[in-house]
Amino acid sequence: EIVPVETPTSALDAVLLKSVEMPSGTRTVCGYDFEGAFDFQQMLDAMLTSGFQATEFGRAVDEVNKMLKWRLSDEPCGPDDCD
Repeated sequence: EIVPVETPTSALDAVLLKSVEMPSGTRTVCGYDFEGAFDFQQMLDAMLTSGFQATEFGRAVDEVNKMLKWRLSDEPCGPDDCD
């Protein structure tokens, strides 16, 4: 016979957190729509709205893209810095 076990309150409190109002401008989690033709760039862009780990990956992709796009010529320089 299976005896029901009561879940400890501390476990419930740690897992079942109360919802809170999200800050203004927070992106909605929606992920990539796999219907139709696959678009790799759109899939990478969708990482920003696919949940916590995917969002962090998406932010990393954005940062790498910034690094790839950056050029020293984009930086301002003073009269003694530029030759």
